[in-house]
Amino acid sequence: MAATEKKIKESITWEAEAVRSMCVWYNWYDAGNSAQYDAMLNFVTGHKPTKQNIYKVACDIIEHSTEEGLYIEAVMFLIHKDCINHFYTVEKRRRKNEN
Repeated sequence: MAATEKKIKESITWEAEAVRSMCVWYNWYDAGNSAQYDAMLNFVTGHKPTKQNIYKVACDIIEHSTEEGLYIEAVMFLIHKDCINHFYTVEKRRRKNEN
């Protein structure tokens, strides 16, 4: 494969609705109240999905869930798998007659 090097930009996003759907699917956050749940979802809306922020949300989910045996790495993995989007933009080659 002889592909030329290109500048590639990666954008990583997450949405509170995806985190909410994940919690509903797994029956998580059943020990939290509406204010706590809203605060966690608002955190997602207001922050980028860095490793530390994914960790914070996973800790919050575990703290407010009654399911036995939840561990942080598994919840972080599922947040990444189910809630984080990756978008790529590949730089296009400019034509000679373009400025």
